[in-house]
Amino acid sequence: MLKKERALLIVNPFAGQRKAKSNLFTVIEILSSKYMLTVHLTESADDAFSTTRELHSEFKTIFCCGGDGTLSQVVNGCADPNDPPTIGYIPCGTANDVATTLRLPKNMATCARKIINAEANPHDVGVFCGDRKLVYVASFGAFTKSSYDTPQAAKNAFGQSAYVLSGAMDLMNIKKIPTEIICDGRKFSFEDVAFLSVCNTKSTGGIVKFPDTKVALNDGRFELLVVRYPTNINMLNDIFAAVSMQIFDSNSENVMLMHGSHFEIKTRENIAWTLDGESAGEHTNVTIDCIRSGVKILY
Repeated sequence: MLKKERALLIVNPFAGQRKAKSNLFTVIEILSSKYMLTVHLTESADDAFSTTRELHSEFKTIFCCGGDGTLSQVVNGCADPNDPPTIGYIPCGTANDVATTLRLPKNMATCARKIINAEANPHDVGVFCGDRKLVYVASFGAFTKSSYDTPQAAKNAFGQSAYVLSGAMDLMNIKKIPTEIICDGRKFSFEDVAFLSVCNTKSTGGIVKFPDTKVALNDGRFELLVVRYPTNINMLNDIFAAVSMQIFDSNSENVMLMHGSHFEIKTRENIAWTLDGESAGEHTNVTIDCIRSGVKILY
């Protein structure tokens, strides 16, 4: 009998209307068919990060069961460009943007069965302001705060609808944000940014989706999306059309998409940023660098 490889399973029992907790034994049974598991249920907001930081060197493979925020904490706990870890992600959060991008099944048991036999694929990781790791998106502006301001109780009760309701309320607070951008040496200046994101994903918030031809997950480049403040109905229609039809052009006046590996973003006043759906604090100067193949993910 072959000796099983040891693996760590980190579970957020409160994610996605508590789906992780209700399906935990099934997931453990599936993963245990190949791995000798150590299981840890998170108990606080930063538990996934601190547990991974403490234990990751003992395991070649780390599984995490939760939302995109749980995955981000695990990557932050162990991402090392010189020794990228192998991570298995079993999504059970509210938005699950990373799962959508990786085409991971939303059914936890089905996903567990898929990833135990999957290859470890390289995945780019970002560095936000020199220290925090970015798995799939950093953003500011319209709808940004709704991702981390939406109470967990509302997410558990209403699922994705909680984000929509919170985002609708945020519409009242959309403002023009003067912004300067340097993308791989190219300089851009705007007086009226409504939304900006730097991402490595094909879906953000379940709303903005990019075509496969625009995004590669391990090419050493991230995508920077700029949406300008709509000043009239025609401009608003143009923005909605671009987003809904996934038409993104670097030459567009209202919705611009560009690619790069180094970004410098400056605003005139402190602006609230989100990082992988969680608050990243307020900043006037942000740098984001892409680490090519900074982590390996099973899918």
